[in-house]
Amino acid sequence: MDKTGALELQEYELSGAENDVVDLCGRRARTWGVVCIGFGIFTLLVAALQIIGVVGGNGWYFLVPQGRLSVVVGSAFRSAGGSLRTVVTTEGNDIHHLLQALGQFSRAFRI
Repeated sequence: MDKTGALELQEYELSGAENDVVDLCGRRARTWGVVCIGFGIFTLLVAALQIIGVVGGNGWYFLVPQGRLSVVVGSAFRSAGGSLRTVVTTEGNDIHHLLQALGQFSRAFRI
């Protein structure tokens, strides 16, 4: 700790095996984000088709919020996965980048 009581982050560079684990988690988070965004867009498309009468049904008022939420959650997971990729692709400040990525995951789960 420094004089103000704040924790100091020491420089630490992840090893190759550690980078592989972080990279895999980042790729999976980005993939999940893309799946959620795709599902959300499809849901919104079905809702739009119901609104204009091309597809029967009146469940569009449930589909619109569900589609929007899927797109928002998917975007958050894509962003968090991208932050994990930053940990792997940069030299130095791995702990700082890792903490930023965990903060983004925290926001994604809060949604």
